[in-house]
Parts: sequence; C-alpha cells; structure tokens
Amino acid sequence: MTEQQQEHTPATAPVAPAPAAEAPPKNPLLRHADFIFPTADIDPKIDTRLLQQQGKVSLPGFRRGKVPVSVMRQRFGKDTLHEILQQECGVKFQEKLKEENERAAAQPELHLPDIATDGQYRVHCHYEIIPEIAAPDLSGKELKNPIFSVTDNVVDEMVEILRKQRGTYAVTEGAVEDNDYRLRVDFSSVLLEADGENKGNVVEEGKDKVIVLADKTLRPELKETLQGARVGDKRTAELPMPEGGDNPQMQGRVIAMELTVNSIEKLEKAELNEEFFGAFGDEEKTLEAFRKSVQEHLQRESKIRLRNFLHTRAMNLLIDATPEFALPQAMLINECHRLMHTAQAQWKERGSPETAAQLSLPMFYNDAERRVKLGLILSAWQQREKPEIGKEDIDARLQEIVSAYEDPAAMATQLRSNQNEMEAVYLSILEDRITDWVLANCTSSDEAEMTLSDFLNEQAT
Repeated sequence: MTEQQQEHTPATAPVAPAPAAEAPPKNPLLRHADFIFPTADIDPKIDTRLLQQQGKVSLPGFRRGKVPVSVMRQRFGKDTLHEILQQECGVKFQEKLKEENERAAAQPELHLPDIATDGQYRVHCHYEIIPEIAAPDLSGKELKNPIFSVTDNVVDEMVEILRKQRGTYAVTEGAVEDNDYRLRVDFSSVLLEADGENKGNVVEEGKDKVIVLADKTLRPELKETLQGARVGDKRTAELPMPEGGDNPQMQGRVIAMELTVNSIEKLEKAELNEEFFGAFGDEEKTLEAFRKSVQEHLQRESKIRLRNFLHTRAMNLLIDATPEFALPQAMLINECHRLMHTAQAQWKERGSPETAAQLSLPMFYNDAERRVKLGLILSAWQQREKPEIGKEDIDARLQEIVSAYEDPAAMATQLRSNQNEMEAVYLSILEDRITDWVLANCTSSDEAEMTLSDFLNEQAT
C-alpha cells in the first residue's frame, strides 16, 4: 500500500489478517547433512582425472591427446568436479549412516556446488531413513486356515468344467436358462439423471454385440436381466456406476442398458472321448486315466494355492497388528512408478496403448503403500528373527515347482541359472517362515471347506 493510499484509509477500517499458509506435514524420516571438502583435497584429484582422460580427448584446434589440461579443466572441470564430489559424498554418507545407526531408504539427493567458497566445496544433501518398526502384537488375533479337499465329487466337477471349456455353442430357439448361453444383442446405454429420469443421454451403443453369460467380468445385473430371454425380446438392465471411478460425471450414477436379443446359442459340452483326452496330453486316452490326471493336477494346485491364500492372510494380519509408522516417500514414489510402468506394458501388450496412456501415478498409490509397508515389516521381522534358509530348503522348493514339467531336471537347471527366479524361490520360502511364525503367535482355526468354485475363483482375503 502506498503512503497516498494510507492517507485515504479510514482509521477505523478493520484490517483482515493475512491467511496463514498451511505448512506441509513434517516428514519424520527426512534427514539433512552438509559434507565439506577442502579444495586442497579435491582439486588435485580433478587434475589427475583430467590427465587420465587427456589421451582420449580431441577438441577443435588440438590433436587427439594434445589438449592442455588448462583447456580441459575449462571444458570438463565442472562435470569432473561433480563426479569426484559424488564419489566422496558416497563415502561420507555411509560413514554418517553408520555413526547415526540408521539405514537410508534411497540414495541421498545431493546439491553439488560448481565453485569453491572460502577454500571449500560444500555439498548439501537430504535423504530419508528406514523407520524403526515395532514388533507386531498378535495376541488375540485369529488366522483362518483355508481348507480344500480333492474328493471324487470335486474331480467330477472339474471334468465338467473342462468339458465346458472345450465345448461349442449351437443356435437354439429356447429361452436362456443359466450361464451356459451366448447371446448377440443390439444395445444402447443411456446415462440416467440423478433422479432416475431418462433424457436419452446415450453414452454407448452397438450392434450384434456378443455377450457370454459365463464371462466372470460380466456385470451380475446384466446376467440377471438376460435370464429367461428369447430371440426378439427387449430387456433393460440398470447398471449402477461405482463411487470413486475415473470419470467424475459417471460416479454414483446409473446406466440403463437397453438390449434387443438377436440370437441365442447354448453351450454343448465336449464329449468324453479319445480326442478329448488326447487334447490334454493323456496318452492312455481313457476316462480313468484322465480323472487320475485331473486329481493329481488339483492336488498340486491346491497345495500351492492354499499356501498362497494362507500367506496373504498372514501378511494382512501382520499389517493390522503392527503399530503405525511413517513410510519413506521416496520408496512410495518409486513403487508407484514401478506399478504404473508394469501396467502400461501389460496394456500395450494387449493392444490398448490408449488405456496405457491414461494411467497415472495416483491410481497406484494404495497398492504401492501396502507393498512398501509390508516390505518394511517383513524386513524388520527378518532382522529380528534371523530365519535360516539353507540349500536343502531351496532344493526341496525347486523340486516342488518343477515336478509338473515334462523334464523336471532341465527345468530346475534353467531356474537355477536365472537370478530373478532363484530370488523368487527364496522369497517363497521366507514367506513360509513368516507364516509359520504368525501361526505360532496367534490363534488359528480351520474355516469351512471351500467348494471347487470358491477354490478356482476366489481371491485370498
């Protein structure tokens, strides 16, 4: 405000306080440090590094290897200084972590000077540390053991499922009775108003769209609407849109999908014959041998899947039982990037680059947060308990993995030569150790036995 403006302001005019700036939440894991290096220690190293590179450098006006060090310092001195300071800071940084008895969550961010001040190079850095994580209290916690048995009835059900998978669709004039049907429909999807009124706001429409009722991704409201339908019928399915979706205009609204049934096909299961058995690699091509093969496959699969279900429940219990702690933001951001890049690559492989381009980091925050939190909890547990995993444990797990392959020995050799695969084997054994520890420190009980449908379709929770 100028002096002239102040003169014309009434003395009684109220003065509104300036709005207080909202301070960002303090990061309890953030640390700062200054590393100081005398020029007398660093400058000779710059000259030595430049001399080592002199024979490889050629600049306009100079022959290769004949560029004076003074010219090289002028052209490459700053980059060389930064390289040397980074190396020196690496040593100092490790010393500081050891002195403070801390672990860094990521590499420090360095602010490197271009010139010396008062005969010194001062490097400022900030970094995050791994938080201290208290041991989880599992007293009073309960863990349910998933139960699934491969009985004769389960084998019969699995055989029927395989017959459906190998089945074919045939046109029928009858009504839709269950999920063993495929329809072709014309459709128009209309976004209803908030009060449910239909003003004809079409969001999508199509002709002769194929709807497979057995598709697990199909909305249950649509499946229910099409039950009992015949060719020529017109049906309307109301599909509520979820809250928190990607499109704000659709959140919490309802889409009315108007359908006209053009044709109906019913699934005819494959016959149990030699051709069917042979398609699954059964050399004997008999029902008895095929059932035995199905039983063995289910037994192998159930051992792996039930263990994975139990692992997931144990990990969820660990997260719930561990006192809250701050998460390093650098680790969260890195994990968000990793998950997004993985999802982008998968969508591109499926031929949907447009979907890949629409992905953003916030979409992956919740998953990244859980992964980082669980990783830190397991790392802390491993430091406390120091589980022993020997060669015999790894060999046994490898044999279990390769037992289903045609040439187990060759597959085992292939896995051993792949470092990532061997790390995955080690982590699977470590998960067993952690799960055993959770079971030993909480109350466990068996849950009701799963049906085959639950076993094949349900996610571990």
